[in-house]
Amino acid sequence: MSNIEDNKNVVRKFIGLLGSDDIADLLRLLADDLQWVVPQDPTLTPLAGTRSKAQWAELYRGFKARVKTDVTYTITGMTAEGARVAAEVEGDADTPAGPFHNRYHFLFEVRDGLVVVAKEYADSLYMYMFSKRAGDAG
Repeated sequence: MSNIEDNKNVVRKFIGLLGSDDIADLLRLLADDLQWVVPQDPTLTPLAGTRSKAQWAELYRGFKARVKTDVTYTITGMTAEGARVAAEVEGDADTPAGPFHNRYHFLFEVRDGLVVVAKEYADSLYMYMFSKRAGDAG
């Protein structure tokens, strides 16, 4: 079994890179068989569903294209048990579409120093409305 502190450090590193343009380093922290899960009702938001590593990267690039600035993600709480790491996170940015501020709860599963499952709980209505606003802004 992986060391809990090592798993927490993987998550800290991932969250530290999240929001930057350094997608290559982000992808190096994700397992090839990654499952990125946004567990909302897909009839209510296009952000919902399970994505592979390649699909997540495409979604991330689209988000970064709309935001056009780095987003600062700050871990406000973290707990871990075995391979699972839970992180409370806030994301902030000044963007061409106005301020961005969302709150998240991530549940990561880490294997061999890589994220294999990420469940992203966020204000999906905020994300949807921001995406619409950002798309309209530029």
